Amino acid sequence: MASNVLIALSIAIGIFFVFTGSLKVTPALNKQIHDELRKDFGKYARDFPLRQYTGWKPKSKLYMKTIGWFEVICGAVLVFLPSSKLKNLANLILLGIITGAIYTHHIIGDPIAKSTGAIIFWLLLVTRFIIAVKFQPKERKLKSR
Repeated sequence: MASNVLIALSIAIGIFFVFTGSLKVTPALNKQIHDELRKDFGKYARDFPLRQYTGWKPKSKLYMKTIGWFEVICGAVLVFLPSSKLKNLANLILLGIITGAIYTHHIIGDPIAKSTGAIIFWLLLVTRFIIAVKFQPKERKLKSR
């Protein structure tokens, strides 16, 4: 049962991140959304979550493309690779990205409605990770008996 839920969550979350990452990487899917994201990332780069620790402010275009590629690659890992260790690593990377997104929306004063999608996918990633860590080892032990 837990493995079916884990597979479904992995595929759904992975497809979502491949799509949203692709929107950040290329205007080919939807130029209007890509251009809007470029404007938004201009604001996000000014309030880069690690800036207070590193003093470094990324260029908005590089920031958006980097986040986009991480989302595409980690999303593809969740959908296509069978390795649970790689999937858990991709899950943690995406959790970090989403946590940064929620933090950034809060810091720049965006209304909560703009963070709702990020919060929902943060919860889905946490749920997927808990299921992967908590229930998968039990199922492996049961299968080996």
